[in-house]
Amino acid sequence: MNNGDAILKSRKSMGFTMIEVLIVVVIVGILATVAIPSYMSNVQSTKRTDGRVALMDIMQAQERHFAENLTYSADLTDLGYGTSTSVSSHDGHYSITATAGCVAGGNALTIANCVLLTATGDASTDGDITLDSLGNKLPANRW
Repeated sequence: MNNGDAILKSRKSMGFTMIEVLIVVVIVGILATVAIPSYMSNVQSTKRTDGRVALMDIMQAQERHFAENLTYSADLTDLGYGTSTSVSSHDGHYSITATAGCVAGGNALTIANCVLLTATGDASTDGDITLDSLGNKLPANRW
């Protein structure tokens, strides 16, 4: 064994150098700056989907109610839900309410003609989303 092999062998048993550790830390930091915002965006999108699904489910119930009674209802017990004022989304991120709040041609419509469903998000969501029986979905960038 020559002297160069002995130095190389003793260096391998010492572990990582500070430079190697710093390079790994920098690489992990760069990956984290890219991955974390992307992850948070996906989490928000998933929570928004929870609200959209709940809105669509309740709107289907509203349309069934309208087909049978020729009016929409702000009372959610008329649709088969356990409470009259608000219903939680499946994962609990949104609370959905039904009101008369539609506007068509600058005129306010009554609950008999149009229903506005609002999904009010909790603190972990990025805001409220709405759907009315005319098909308006707001805000558009969250649908």
